[in-house]
Amino acid sequence: MKKIISILAITLASFSHADYNDTNNITIELISVWTASGDILVQTNPKHNIQGLACTSDYWLKLSETSAGYDGTLSMLLSAQATQATVTVRAYDDQGTDFCRLDRVIIDAP
Repeated sequence: MKKIISILAITLASFSHADYNDTNNITIELISVWTASGDILVQTNPKHNIQGLACTSDYWLKLSETSAGYDGTLSMLLSAQATQATVTVRAYDDQGTDFCRLDRVIIDAP
């Protein structure tokens, strides 16, 4: 019984692993807001890395208004864009959508 539970746990853990790519040393080029949903679309310069990911919609990163940390992430994006600070972003492959989900933003040290 313990073997079956262990195999089941390993199998479920492998399904929960999602694909993502980090891209560093980039700037925030454009921030767009969908007023109907409050979702944010972000483009970087140069474009973030989507190699091997299914989300390929013109290199847009999507930050959903319902995401945990939405306000803090938006604040960091606006600050980074205004100061042209370099950042690291994580493009997370949101299965079933065209857009990569913005999963992480790090403002690099000057």
